[in-house]
Amino acid sequence: MTTKNTLTATQQRAQFYITYGGNKPNRSVKENRLKQLEEDLLQQNIFMDELFPQKQFLVLEQIAFWLSANGICKVGTDTLEEKLGVSVRTVRNAIKAIKLTDQFVVGRLRSAKSNCGKYVIVDKKHENFKSIMREVFLLSEASIAQLNAQQNAQQKILKDIDISTFEQENKSPNLYLSLINSKQANNKYIHSFDMLEKLKEEVESQQPKTADEQRTLLLTYTDNEYQRLFFDFIQSMPYPSIVRENAYKLTLRVGSDADVKRFIAAKEVIHHISMDIEYNHFDNVVAVFTAALLNRLEYPSIRPAEQVDRHVRATKKGVFYNWLED
Repeated sequence: MTTKNTLTATQQRAQFYITYGGNKPNRSVKENRLKQLEEDLLQQNIFMDELFPQKQFLVLEQIAFWLSANGICKVGTDTLEEKLGVSVRTVRNAIKAIKLTDQFVVGRLRSAKSNCGKYVIVDKKHENFKSIMREVFLLSEASIAQLNAQQNAQQKILKDIDISTFEQENKSPNLYLSLINSKQANNKYIHSFDMLEKLKEEVESQQPKTADEQRTLLLTYTDNEYQRLFFDFIQSMPYPSIVRENAYKLTLRVGSDADVKRFIAAKEVIHHISMDIEYNHFDNVVAVFTAALLNRLEYPSIRPAEQVDRHVRATKKGVFYNWLED
C-alpha cells in the first residue's frame, strides 16, 4: 500500500527517538530481518537478488542495520554514497525497491521552510512501529491503520489459514474462508491465495445503493446476529456517507463467527474512524477498518479497576455508626 503524499518529520523528533530508543544496531537482528524480508518476498514470487541487485543490496543491508536498533533511521543520499561507495542512482533505485516491498515507510526530514534531502525510514514490522508513527510523524491511530491496512490484513489471513488445507467447520473469523466453506463445500484443499482474493472481489465488487439492498446482500453471506447488529448500528448513526455506503462490506469484515466481544470492539473502531474522517482522507475505509479491528482484538484495552461498593456496611459499630440502617 502506498500513500499519495510523502510523510515528513522534524529533525528534532526523529533524532530524539533514534537517540533515546534504548537499543543499538545489531548485526544478528539485521540478518534475521533480511531473512524474513526474503521469505516474505518469495511468497509473492519475488526474488531478493532481483529486486536488490548488486550494490542496491548494500544500501538495503546498511539501512536494515540501522533499523535493527529501534525501527527508525534517518540518512541522506550523500552519506550512503560515501559510506558504501555507490552512485546517487544506486541509492535512489534501492530506496524505490525498499518502498515496493511495502514493509517500510519512507518519509523525509523537513526544515522550517521545506523538505531537506534526508530520508526517514521506518520498519513496519518493528515492535516500535506504532509509537514511531505517533511520536515522530504525529499520526492518529486511524492513519497508522490506513498506512498498514493491506499488509496487516493479508498477514492475518495467511496466519489464520493453512493455505494447503482447511477443515470444513466454519471456525475462522475471516470472511473469505467462510465464503469458501459455503461455496466450495466439496473442496478440502486450497492451493492458492488467489482463491481468497477472487472470492473477496466477488463480494466487494457488488455496489448496492440503498440500506435495504445492502441488507439483502449481507444476509446472502451471513446469518450471524452480531454482524446484523453491527450493520444496524452503522445505519442508525450519522456517520459519513463513505461509511454508510460500505456498511455491508464493513459488516462482513467483522467475521461470520463474531461474538459480543468482537461486536463491541467493531463498534468502537468504526466510531473512532468515523470521527477521524473529518480530519483525514481515507482511500479505502474498509481496509482501514479491517486493520484497525485486527489491531484492537490483538491488543485489548486494559480492564478498569474494580470499584469498591460504596454501600458496604461497616463491619464494626463505631461512634459514627448509622443505627437507622439496622
